[in-house]
Amino acid sequence: MNNKIKLLIVAFTLALFCLIFVSCSNNSVYNDFNRAGYTVTIKYDANGGYFKDSLNVGFSDTYDISALTKNENGKVEIMLFDPNSDQRGEKENKYPVTRGDGQYYLAGWFTEKTEIDNGDGTVSYVYSGKWDFSKPLEIDPNGEYSATQPYKTLYAVWNEKTEENYHKIEIYDVNDPDKLVAIYQYGSGNEPTVDKSKEIKLPQWDKSTGELSYGALASAKIDGKTLEAIYLDASKQTKIEGTTYMHPVNINDKGELENRVLKLYVEYKEGNWYKVYNAKQMSKINDPSACYELMADLDFSKADWPSNFTTSTFTGKIVGEGFEIKNVSISSKGNEYFGLFKEISKEAVIENVTFDNVKATLKDGTNKPGGRYALFASSIETGFVFTNVSIKNAVLCVSANAKSIATSDYEVALFAATGYSESLGIDISDIKYEIKTSDYDSCTLTIELDADHNRLLLAFEDKVDEE
Repeated sequence: MNNKIKLLIVAFTLALFCLIFVSCSNNSVYNDFNRAGYTVTIKYDANGGYFKDSLNVGFSDTYDISALTKNENGKVEIMLFDPNSDQRGEKENKYPVTRGDGQYYLAGWFTEKTEIDNGDGTVSYVYSGKWDFSKPLEIDPNGEYSATQPYKTLYAVWNEKTEENYHKIEIYDVNDPDKLVAIYQYGSGNEPTVDKSKEIKLPQWDKSTGELSYGALASAKIDGKTLEAIYLDASKQTKIEGTTYMHPVNINDKGELENRVLKLYVEYKEGNWYKVYNAKQMSKINDPSACYELMADLDFSKADWPSNFTTSTFTGKIVGEGFEIKNVSISSKGNEYFGLFKEISKEAVIENVTFDNVKATLKDGTNKPGGRYALFASSIETGFVFTNVSIKNAVLCVSANAKSIATSDYEVALFAATGYSESLGIDISDIKYEIKTSDYDSCTLTIELDADHNRLLLAFEDKVDEE
């Protein structure tokens, strides 16, 4: 048992208090206390509330100060106990104070109650001297005290549960500190707890969906932007980390609530961002305008490549963080455009990622005049550049009837049907092609690659019978 616990037990034993519950004055009881040496009384006034849900009940502690040791100042120290304190011991020794109408919360216990004449025939009260139960009460052991007359009275102070007494979060843009982004006002049932903090649930990434869960800060969400960081100051000196933040609450010496408004400064980054942990997440999100931050290798052997990537222009971002997108297999479905991406916009970003073991199959009868077909993209807009992106173990498979795949009226390419150049900053030398076609007996197939080793040129000529 450590010294702190020993001191607590000794103090509690020596300062043995007696609980008095009487509906009216009983001098004989107080006389008994005086004779026994319990002369110092601390009275707790519920002040409109109830002890143990009982109205008109007085609650006092009495102490025998002659049994207590003097401190260096010659005073006797008494530790007072909140009526609901665990330091009182068993449950029957606890006398929690409540206010039955439910429209108020306890602001604390105060030593001074002053009546104010409102001038209209009514009075009001102001309080001061909030009692700190963590500090002892010092009493002159040479004074004369009587159990009948309280040495000190502590008044319960109640604050009404109004909007002015609830927690409130104001959210500002850290890059424009005067710009109020949103307000989160706690409603009934979320009033502050005296001298305790309010736990604020912070946005966090959900590994099951890849989405950012905003929790209590849902109002901080802005379309087209994603929350990146939260600060307690506009200068970004104090960043809030973790999943929750404890908002400190304080009741001042007058019973007034302080620090009820929590100001947060948020920083956004452009785009609707996801943290992607597996291939099925990216397939489910399926948004070509979204931004994807890879948190692991994405294995598409048991997941479909996002269908909207192949049918819409990709304007989003894929930030690979050094991870791989692997085991992807796609097949043409009769569209005029075919590839992992239909088209890649110049505003798009694809960086720090490796595409490994990608297979794209152009099926028989799916090519159309004017179509553009390639393994990676049917088209790449001028101005787009890859950053630290590689592709390996990739195969473009053309499976078709011989005369239907001659490329005189449409484009077939290993990497990109249109828009490919070396300035894209990607090595396509590890992309191979396979031609699976019939009618070889009657035709001669000629296969060439253009100067960039990207465009695939296919030509068929009928064989001439030799006599």
